[in-house]
Amino acid sequence: MYLDAAVDKELVLDDGVVGAGAGYLVTGLSQVGGSDAAIDVGRDVGAATQNAKRFPDISFNINVTSIDTADANETYLATLEWADDNTFGTLVDSSPAVNIVAGRNFFTTKVLGRWVRLRYTLTGTTPILKVERAYLSSYSQ
Repeated sequence: MYLDAAVDKELVLDDGVVGAGAGYLVTGLSQVGGSDAAIDVGRDVGAATQNAKRFPDISFNINVTSIDTADANETYLATLEWADDNTFGTLVDSSPAVNIVAGRNFFTTKVLGRWVRLRYTLTGTTPILKVERAYLSSYSQ
């Protein structure tokens, strides 16, 4: 059972507006409200906050409505990029790139910095990625 309506809007990394139109055609950052999306997960560097202690792992979910595979050489990757400030001038770290497919994609990773953003890497002849929504959620084993 999926509870899409229960997603906290402050944890959305992609609101699906680009996906409802032409879709992502090139490598780039996910969008919310027409701007590059970034989320402050509240982990201060040098002063580990309660969030980092309670939720050292985080999941990211990407609901993909469609991808173009017409030429059979397209690939679609997602990476979470982490930084200590919202300018992302210096990346602290990034999660390993993961393959994304049409449908629901669910991945877990460690919280690696205070700010996080989602980068799509598209390769091939005619890549088209249509995302309904991408968001973060807490994860605990």
